[in-house]
Amino acid sequence: MDLAFSPEENAFREEVRRFVAAKLPDTIRDKVLNGVHLEREEHVVWQRILHDRGWGGVGWPKEFGGPGWTPTQLYIFEEE
Repeated sequence: MDLAFSPEENAFREEVRRFVAAKLPDTIRDKVLNGVHLEREEHVVWQRILHDRGWGGVGWPKEFGGPGWTPTQLYIFEEE
């Protein structure tokens, strides 16, 4: 069994990395990296950013407003 990511999955990982690097506010990034609790408004800010990208409700199917990602894409997104 081959557990390596496909070229498409690796490209998706790079897309997520670029997006997070460009769009995640530094204040939120610093809190997450330091294990500091995020306030409700910070969660809302990040969810709005994700929604604007079309990535709101990341675990939802496309027909219900989510991105319709595969389980592997969802894993990659959560890992990044």
